[in-house]
Amino acid sequence: MSSDLPFATSPAFFRPEVLLKYKADPDKYQIESRSIHCRGGWFLKSFDINEAGQVHAYLCDLSHLPYAEQLYWKSFNEPPKAGISTRAYRSDFLAQWDKAPFFMVLP
Repeated sequence: MSSDLPFATSPAFFRPEVLLKYKADPDKYQIESRSIHCRGGWFLKSFDINEAGQVHAYLCDLSHLPYAEQLYWKSFNEPPKAGISTRAYRSDFLAQWDKAPFFMVLP
């Protein structure tokens, strides 16, 4: 079936605690603006935090993580309480620069 819609850009939503593992180990993980790097390992291209405080990432990006890492993210999965962030919508779908600074608010 042909579609004009972007491929695999469905978001998945997670409790904010999913990021604590990465923030707690800066020697192994590097959190940049909206991405996470595991030194010598994998890379999560894009994530953001919506207005309800949930972390969200696109399925296409999550699919590139190692299986064990996918299971880790899955353990924090929850139904959406809001849509994707305004910043993610602007930059990822409208191709507009968002000048708002990225601040991670973690529990």
